[in-house]
Amino acid sequence: MGNTKLKRALRRNKLSEKGAARKLGISQSLINRITKDGFTPGLKTAAKIVAGFDGQLTFDDLLSPADRRARKKLIGVLVDNHTSP
Repeated sequence: MGNTKLKRALRRNKLSEKGAARKLGISQSLINRITKDGFTPGLKTAAKIVAGFDGQLTFDDLLSPADRRARKKLIGVLVDNHTSP
């Protein structure tokens, strides 16, 4: 269960995981963990990936499904707290 959006972006740009690692300046093992295991990268790595694909990916695309659910819950709590008197 890996990150399919990153896999598609790699295919669209005709990049292997090794080529993407070289282009983005991050380790190939990290790219493998993201694409194959669904690992969520840190902010610096995510920023490098998003910038390297020129708007084809967003930060949300790099989140694992569990992290995406947690983010939605957190946003809901913050909105509720902000709108409550």
